Amino acid sequence: MATFRAAGEVGRHRERLVAGMVRRGYARDFAERVFAQIEGFGACGLPESHAASFAHLAYASAWLKCHHPAVFACALLNSQPMGSCAPAQIVRDARGRGVEVRPVDANASDWDCALEPEPASTGGLALRLGLRLVAGLPDAEARAIVAARRARNGAPFGSVEDLAWRAGCGRKALEALAAADAFAGLGADRRRAGWEARGVVDGPWDLPLFAIASGTVEAAMADQSPLLPEPTAALPAQSEGEAVVDDYLATGLSLRQHPLALLRPRLDQLGCADTQRLNTARPGSWLCLAGLVLIRQRPGTAKGIVFLTVEDEHGAGNLVVYPDVAARDRAALVSGRLLLAEGRVEREAERAEVPIIHLIVRRLTDRSDLLDGLLQEGGTPDGESQAENGDLGDAARTERRPGQAEPGVRPPKARLPASRDFR
Repeated sequence: MATFRAAGEVGRHRERLVAGMVRRGYARDFAERVFAQIEGFGACGLPESHAASFAHLAYASAWLKCHHPAVFACALLNSQPMGSCAPAQIVRDARGRGVEVRPVDANASDWDCALEPEPASTGGLALRLGLRLVAGLPDAEARAIVAARRARNGAPFGSVEDLAWRAGCGRKALEALAAADAFAGLGADRRRAGWEARGVVDGPWDLPLFAIASGTVEAAMADQSPLLPEPTAALPAQSEGEAVVDDYLATGLSLRQHPLALLRPRLDQLGCADTQRLNTARPGSWLCLAGLVLIRQRPGTAKGIVFLTVEDEHGAGNLVVYPDVAARDRAALVSGRLLLAEGRVEREAERAEVPIIHLIVRRLTDRSDLLDGLLQEGGTPDGESQAENGDLGDAARTERRPGQAEPGVRPPKARLPASRDFR
């Protein structure tokens, strides 16, 4: 019936049902009321058994989240992808409840996320992120890494190359692990590990001895010994912003600072509030909230109203966008990753155990361009220099910073995971 109602087709059965009931002796007024109840049930009704089952699941989930937050978060992460629960928000909630979350580590992570003893963590358990979160890492190669580690009684890998040979991983898998900073425990940061991964051969046929036998151009090059030993590459260190963006790209989350914490000085200049201020604002007050879009929802029964959930470094905020604003600011509403939402605070506390707070949006502005500032190493998010010494010479002031685009080259774009959208 809900399907008929959603498609607007249940109404065509009205006359047939009412007329049939009247022929069988029922009063027309009674038959009309029966059909009205059917229409109402079709819009939002649930069988009693379904409702009871859902209530039990909701209670059990809430109990687990309250008393065993590490177990709850671990189970959700191992059930991804699912609904509106993204890994970044699951981890953020767990850390907010005092759970220690440990990063993906080639020497410690299994395929699934796991629990490790930690007295200082809530419940005495820390959450270790699993290899399943690493983008581009095949299941088979991840399990080969775990098997190779266990084959030597848990002996850790000593280097990127050691992991490659013991686990039989190809270059793409190694690069995926390096991008996720999974070699940090081996003393190799993301860029160093990525450099080493590119130097690892994919298999024995790539070794010089076999390459020479193949008679290819590459073989001739492999037969030539370098005139001088190759020096160690001097790789520039990542900025905090670059590391955060790469974390999100590689695993969908970051255990470092939230992106908006790094952008907060610029957002303050724009007069933007945060979710802490939203949660304490008086009903009816006006403010501008900046947030990364987590969820967009447009229920079919909401008469064109769009509901957004946005996030900053302090928590999440709920936005309500009415059809007139949605039509006017459609581009920002549909595609904006970082939104500035101006509107009126609505707060309901008298009839709720926990205050229900929304921002009724009157204007949406897409400022996703500010996220690109996270990749501008050595500068503020808007690209201004943060040099501590004001007496630097002209050569030092004009020197291109690591990570800064060359003149005439378009600067890199910060790509963060997309929102989860529902209709």
